[in-house]
Amino acid sequence: MGMCKLCHQESCLQESHILPNSIAKRIKSHGQTIVIYENKEPAFENSNFNYIEPMLCRKCEQILCKYESYGTNVTRNRKVVKRKGKEFVVFSVDFKRYYLYLISILWRAGITNHAQFTIVKMGESLLELMRNCIFNNKLIWNRDGLEDIISISIVKVNNEYEHLSDDALRKIVITPRLDEEKKKLVIIT
Repeated sequence: MGMCKLCHQESCLQESHILPNSIAKRIKSHGQTIVIYENKEPAFENSNFNYIEPMLCRKCEQILCKYESYGTNVTRNRKVVKRKGKEFVVFSVDFKRYYLYLISILWRAGITNHAQFTIVKMGESLLELMRNCIFNNKLIWNRDGLEDIISISIVKVNNEYEHLSDDALRKIVITPRLDEEKKKLVIIT
């Protein structure tokens, strides 16, 4: 028993994934994972890099599951993400649902106690705004617009190296890092 970090109700907490399980499944299905830690040499790991901890009640797990299901489908659907020259264009996406999917990942990374996410630190007021928006399925809470505060960019990594297979590229996981120059948090999955 403990307090759910999303609904703030006392409940039996689930072992919640920090990164969505859909991301972990895709990477783990390819075997060994290459993990790149900031300021360290890349390491090959067979371990479960998808960190979990008691965080959410069953009901709130289901809320995040709906975001993850939609977000995963958008990301993998070739009809939604199309190549236009060297750029990618996204069509027919429910912005609110997809944005809340991405915000839910950032929120979990911000509230976890796991050592790999210590760089992801946000003020309590921002975490509370994110929590309320995720829980209530809204982009605005008490006149604060989440999308006015947090800008998210999605970048597709193109493999231009003949010696690196696309499968190997899919196995790479980079732990969160802070880009001091641009004052941005970078999370790559």
